[in-house]
Amino acid sequence: MTDLEQLQILAQLVNSMEMASLKLEKTYNEKDLENFNESKQVILNIQKRISQILKQSLLEKKGSLNLFNEEGNKFNYDIIEEKGFTQK
Repeated sequence: MTDLEQLQILAQLVNSMEMASLKLEKTYNEKDLENFNESKQVILNIQKRISQILKQSLLEKKGSLNLFNEEGNKFNYDIIEEKGFTQK
């Protein structure tokens, strides 16, 4: 899969997660437990898929990942194996 294809899939997943989040909020406010749990599960599945795509992409590139938190602090992660990352 090319980088462009992966980015397109990630964009679709993020969009789907935003829509599911709105539904989650609505069902919470309406106290609709069944649909709330369904929306929550959809969000968790999307998060899992996004994580899989990112890990696969990073493992193919063999390197490190730089992330920034909301305060602008930089965190560097080395890819150590298929199971995860290690923070520097």
